[in-house]
Amino acid sequence: MSTQRYISTSFWDDEWIQTLDPSEKLLYLHYMTNPLTNIAGVYKITERRVSFDTGFNVSTIQCIMSKFEKAGKTFRYGEWIVLPTWPKHQEVRIVTGK
Repeated sequence: MSTQRYISTSFWDDEWIQTLDPSEKLLYLHYMTNPLTNIAGVYKITERRVSFDTGFNVSTIQCIMSKFEKAGKTFRYGEWIVLPTWPKHQEVRIVTGK
């Protein structure tokens, strides 16, 4: 069973997102929605996997990641990625037992 990730439509209103070029937006959306994400916004993913999923070569990914890190939007620790603003763009849905 797949996990559902809901991105708030306010994602597109974010001032920082509006400064990104299309490839940067795609990479950031990938970081937020790929199958390895979790509710903490901290998960393990290789650059090879990101390259396979997005079609970007590793040097492009590293260049874009550097921009994200300077902006404080993502951090990498080995194969781990941290998205400190991950919850900001999530649409929270509370499911009750009814």
